[in-house]
Amino acid sequence: MALSAPLFRLRFTTARQARFTQRVSGGSALDVGRRHTWTDIQKPHGWCLFSVMKRITTVVIGCVLLTAGIILVIHHRKEPFASSNSSGASNQFLPRESWTFVGYATPEAALQSGYWAEHKGDFQALLNSTTPEYRSRIEKHGQTQTESQRAANMQKEAAQVAAYQIVSNEIVSADECILHIRSSWLGKGKVTLKKIANEWKWDSDIKADK
Repeated sequence: MALSAPLFRLRFTTARQARFTQRVSGGSALDVGRRHTWTDIQKPHGWCLFSVMKRITTVVIGCVLLTAGIILVIHHRKEPFASSNSSGASNQFLPRESWTFVGYATPEAALQSGYWAEHKGDFQALLNSTTPEYRSRIEKHGQTQTESQRAANMQKEAAQVAAYQIVSNEIVSADECILHIRSSWLGKGKVTLKKIANEWKWDSDIKADK
């Protein structure tokens, strides 16, 4: 069947445009369509990669925050234990001239009251600062001395201490502790104290400490 001129020109023009498109793009019209299809397919993969990276970043940040929280909790739980062992610690030495009677309400007060008794040479006040067991040992030792000799020996011991500092309070139980002290002359020492009838008393001599 013969083609009319307008229809022929239309088909000729369409075919010519297709060949032109092929020359410019370097492939057929089908190839151009395929390239567009490939581009369309690639876009979703790019967005998927971005989504995965975003989720990984969120997980990493969450792990970091969780680790920081665990460290803070552990640190918080450790603090009370450390402070209980260092209660009563003093940063300054207490010189002999400043010792005074401060009662027996705390281990630190009982320690100073005992040292004050030694500094004054008051044998009865020293006995009042001790537990019944430790008191009996002191009385037995003091029986071989006169009152003036006991006072002189006590004051001599206080002079050797000169000044002391409480390094730490080691809690043994609710009614017993060990005060670790440091003397400006004698060095490190420790003494055991016990709580009797709501009062803290010496239960041992001052012993050398490591």
